[in-house]
Amino acid sequence: ENPFSDESSEINFFREIKPLFDSKLIYYMKVYRFETNFPSGDSKAQKKFIKRELHEIRKTYKKYAAFYSYYRSGATHLDAKYFLRGGTDIYLMPDPVSLVLDNTFQTPYDCLLSEFLANDRFSQYLTTALEKLQSKQQYQAGNSLSGRKDLTWTASKAALYELIYALFSVGAINNGNTQLKEIAQFFAQGLNVDVGNMYRAIQEIRIRKKSRTNFIDQLKKRLEDRLDELDESPRF
Repeated sequence: ENPFSDESSEINFFREIKPLFDSKLIYYMKVYRFETNFPSGDSKAQKKFIKRELHEIRKTYKKYAAFYSYYRSGATHLDAKYFLRGGTDIYLMPDPVSLVLDNTFQTPYDCLLSEFLANDRFSQYLTTALEKLQSKQQYQAGNSLSGRKDLTWTASKAALYELIYALFSVGAINNGNTQLKEIAQFFAQGLNVDVGNMYRAIQEIRIRKKSRTNFIDQLKKRLEDRLDELDESPRF
């Protein structure tokens, strides 16, 4: 059964309505993939990773430049070709997006339009991430020139994961208005350590057979011991 009263309503749905919803899903899937694969610690690798993502977006724009220009110009004379079901030249979304979108209810190019809309937003996300990274590099360069002594994390990575996640959990940084990955990157860059995949590390902490907060427990005990020592021999 055809849910549309006529071709114009079908075109309007697949050109103006469906892509708005699909593009949001695609965008958040792109962000999730980006964040889970984003390298930690190495600013050069991070910059290269972001630029590679931007390059892939430009490749898509270039490959489908005619359709992109058609849509952006506001033209409508080819809408029947692009936004009516039954066409054979259908743009197929790559995995894993294709696994969650209904590929039985699409037109030749509504999915491509959704991809474009998602890429427009994702490219802004990537550009902002690149600008933040460059600002951090400039800040670190300034600190290096000022003679700041480099600090290096020498405890285990498991200990670092505990500390980072504890700070994140209590909202100790920016009143809790920051992402876990941002805190991890701060420690990675400030303490010259490759944090790796924080999310995987947290899962490993969760399934520990013994204490899940081994390092935090040590911190508490060592602090109490040190305070007891100061009570016995106060220095200040």
